[in-house]
Amino acid sequence: MTIRVLMALALLGCKGKPAAVKEQRVADARVAAGERWGGAIEIAGQVPLEFELMWMPGPAATMAIPQQGLAATALVDVTATGNAMTFTLQPPGAAPAAYARFAVERAADGTTARGTLKQNGAELPVRMRRLADGEVVGAAPVRPQEPKPPLPYDAREASYASKDGTRLAGTLTVPRGGGPHPAVVLITGTGAQDRDESLAGHKPFLVLADHLTRHGVAVLRVDDRGVGGSGGDTAATDLDGKVEDALAGVAWLRQQPDIDGARVGLVGHSEGGVIAPMAASRPDARIAFIVLLAGPGVTGAQVSLRQLEQIMRVGGSDEATIKAAVDGQRVLLAAQARTADPVELRKAIEARIDQLAQLASPVERAQFTGDARTAMITNGLAGLASPASRSFSLTDPAPYLAKVRCPVLALGGSLDLQVAADENLAAIQAALARGGNPDVTVATLPGLNHLFQPARRGLIDEYAQIETTFDPAALERVSTWLTARAAR
Repeated sequence: MTIRVLMALALLGCKGKPAAVKEQRVADARVAAGERWGGAIEIAGQVPLEFELMWMPGPAATMAIPQQGLAATALVDVTATGNAMTFTLQPPGAAPAAYARFAVERAADGTTARGTLKQNGAELPVRMRRLADGEVVGAAPVRPQEPKPPLPYDAREASYASKDGTRLAGTLTVPRGGGPHPAVVLITGTGAQDRDESLAGHKPFLVLADHLTRHGVAVLRVDDRGVGGSGGDTAATDLDGKVEDALAGVAWLRQQPDIDGARVGLVGHSEGGVIAPMAASRPDARIAFIVLLAGPGVTGAQVSLRQLEQIMRVGGSDEATIKAAVDGQRVLLAAQARTADPVELRKAIEARIDQLAQLASPVERAQFTGDARTAMITNGLAGLASPASRSFSLTDPAPYLAKVRCPVLALGGSLDLQVAADENLAAIQAALARGGNPDVTVATLPGLNHLFQPARRGLIDEYAQIETTFDPAALERVSTWLTARAAR
């Protein structure tokens, strides 16, 4: 689901394989090859986000953010001119305004540097220092649920084509012995996600796949289009295309000799909770069971409005501010529903920006001009005009849910601020009941957020700070339900 950019690089830079290094611009490079720098991005009200920078001949550079689970990633537009250093982290599938552009100036002694990070119209202070040999920057987050070898099951790479010929890549984990086994395809949420659904230093799908495979269910988890080993472009793919991708995974599983083709199901998280019933509603798909984790039961537009309201309220905004923000978002979503024309959508976005500027204080109005305004327009268009975004916003899951005849488990967290459990689970249950589905289990799990972590308030900013990746009781709930249905 939608996430705020100012978790800095954490939520924008940790998905998929590194972007390819572009041709580097070189001018009077004075940074020695092999230099290691430690840095920190100062984020108001948060612990500084630490990173490590490695310079190589070219110049070229890589950045790692251990706290967020980002391995060394190739940077683009790397330059070193005199004491000035610039470099850009380009998140996979992100609009240019979301690129993280660094500009720093080295001190005369060459051991420290200071500068700024510009991203989405915001500017954050950055500080850096040369690292001594063997010095480590930032402790990697503790993630005790991530599986460690030796593993009691087998894992192998998967590669297959979707209906339109796009190659998709993933990992299949299979229990040892006793096959053929039941299996599921995991379906990620919105945006370009890797096969582990990596987010905020967590790998929810890795943990879920490990748990299910240990309990006798084979699991296929797949890189979204344009991420990792998969081709294509997620933003250019609507929900129908994503359904075809999920069904291509099902078809590939049915070709595996250790998989029981009659017992193949789908597990969808967030937007994946719309894709799963869309796929299962097709009689020829022969889906055996589906699990919806924080899945929407209403349109994406309705989810977006409730999400904005909840996050602002829990974050401490007053009711008048919340109403103004929600009303403005409703106007933009109405424009998205009327047209896909970027010119018309741009007019709606600019009108909304002008309205916000008029409501702002004279000091705050600078946030709606210049580069910041350009970034708002660029991001607004990316959020309204792409096939992926329009399809999600306009699709009502209810008609598809009403056609689902296989067993359904739908779970939500009581502290989910992104897909509100009360509204969406009620809608899911009502739609399944209208269709006469005889095997439906719906439950709200207390104290869990959108990622099914035990949370304090459910805010997105908490995700990275929570040690648990996926609540163990929630994992048991999914595996117990699945194994019971798969045994039939």
